[in-house]
Amino acid sequence: MKQTITMATIGYMAPDEMSLKDFVKESSFDSLTKVIDVTILQEGDVHFTAKTNCIWSVLELALDCSAESPDRRRNMVDVVAELKKIKTRYHKDVRRPAG
Repeated sequence: MKQTITMATIGYMAPDEMSLKDFVKESSFDSLTKVIDVTILQEGDVHFTAKTNCIWSVLELALDCSAESPDRRRNMVDVVAELKKIKTRYHKDVRRPAG
């Protein structure tokens, strides 16, 4: 008979390691590309600032939705309203003339 040993629990992170949520919280505005797919946002993009602001807003909203305590999480009606605001702001930003 063979026995196996589980070396770690799936999804387990050692206490000294940073979770993705912590990493996003502590990331600066400039290090956004470390958190998202690099094909979504690249310096030199036509609407780089508008995209950056939009993505950052969505990430902040996602963090609110993943609060440890369910009582501290945003309700979905508020989340949808906030996503619509983010979308409207993005469309407004990309329509502004550059310069």
